[in-house]
Amino acid sequence: MAKQSGFLAKIEAKHQRELQEVELSTLKFTRQLMMDCTAIALNEKCGFGPERIKTIMDAVAENYAEFADLINADTDDQDYSWEVLDRRLRQICGEYFVPMEERYRA
Repeated sequence: MAKQSGFLAKIEAKHQRELQEVELSTLKFTRQLMMDCTAIALNEKCGFGPERIKTIMDAVAENYAEFADLINADTDDQDYSWEVLDRRLRQICGEYFVPMEERYRA
């Protein structure tokens, strides 16, 4: 295999950093959009006002951070992380629970 030039390696490294920045930006945008839509739904469908919505949004952010950390730390295949998440959702959602494989189907 031919040795890669230093110049080409620098260009590829820069491109990878740019791709990571775009992915992170997209992730942040999507997360915020879901938070915004959740707040609107809680107001429109459940009649929640500012205080209750703030309480829930804070809890959502805490849960998001908790599960993001759990999934990122579960380096093998994330089976453990997804099982923890599914177990909690199964308790909360009861008969309306949808397994991870279906929730995250592309």
